[in-house]
Order: sequence, then structure tokens, then C-alpha cells
Amino acid sequence: MASKTPNGFRAVRYCDSHRIYYVFEHRDGCFKATSEDGKVSIMVEPEAFKKLFCREHHPDMPLAVRTRFEGKPAFSEWWAVCRK
Repeated sequence: MASKTPNGFRAVRYCDSHRIYYVFEHRDGCFKATSEDGKVSIMVEPEAFKKLFCREHHPDMPLAVRTRFEGKPAFSEWWAVCRK
């Protein structure tokens, strides 16, 4: 039985805007952020998330950073590949 795709999104860390993270809310209320390659996975409290990460469509994200999302899989596509 396939697992349901969570309502997730893409983001970057303010200190590491080169790596795309795929993020979803974990059952304990924290956010789980995993790098595209799966090598980095961290749990982040909601208040800390706002200070450490910038969501893909946030208006304050510089255009140069926003372009890093181009050609990368959407959250649902990434999730489907990771769960195979």
C-alpha cells in the first residue's frame, strides 16, 4: 500500500541557499526538512523554521535564489521517487 503524499513544499536555508530542501509537517508538529539528495535530514521546530528557512514562493527570496528551484522536482514528484 502506497503512503499518502503529505502536503509539503520546497525551501532553502538562509545559511545554505544552494541546497534545495523538501519540507513537510511531521506528526509531532515539527517540520522535517530533507535535502534533494537525501543526505541531509533535520527536524525543525515551527518557530525556528521561520528563522532558518525561506519557502520557495516567499516574496523576500532573491531572484537569484528563486531560480535554483527551476528544473527541480516538485514536492509530490520528489516524494514519489523517495518512497519507491
